[in-house]
Amino acid sequence: MNDSMSIPHLIMNASLVVQLVMLLLLTASVASWVVIFQRSFALSRARKAQKAFDERFWSGVDLNELYRDVPENHEAQGSEHVFRAGFREFNRLMPKTRSSEAVLDGVQRSQRVALSREEDNLNDKLTLLATVASASPYIGLFGTVWGSWAPSRACRWRSRQRSRPWLPGSRKRWWRPQWAFSRRSLR
Repeated sequence: MNDSMSIPHLIMNASLVVQLVMLLLLTASVASWVVIFQRSFALSRARKAQKAFDERFWSGVDLNELYRDVPENHEAQGSEHVFRAGFREFNRLMPKTRSSEAVLDGVQRSQRVALSREEDNLNDKLTLLATVASASPYIGLFGTVWGSWAPSRACRWRSRQRSRPWLPGSRKRWWRPQWAFSRRSLR
């Protein structure tokens, strides 16, 4: 492979706009891969925590005991977090009111909030991935078009300069069109 067609040589000889587009795409790619790996690890941890809590919850253990087994400073995830929020609200409302509907509404509200927080944690940074995935093809297309348009424009400009003898510096007067110098117009 000759040296003028090597990747580093092509990058170094590209226009500034094309180099900036390549840098932007490289940065977006690295950021995307970082988010992909972070989300992969977070989902893996959440799946393991979910499985462990489901086994304890459905084992038939007393719910009070299950609630007490997890320390307060423990960072609960997934179903465990939703359970703890609901059970905490149940324990708070039960001594205050004897209305089962009020207790049930409070527990459901607390669990909806906990579920919403869990969804937000699991969906964290997915908008960045969606934005990069939808914008990258257009940014790359812009770089490709710019990279092919600029050199062709320069070539066209140079060829026009050579084919216009009436421009300043030539023998003919530059303000007259070329047809004005034909023999017929001189008669």
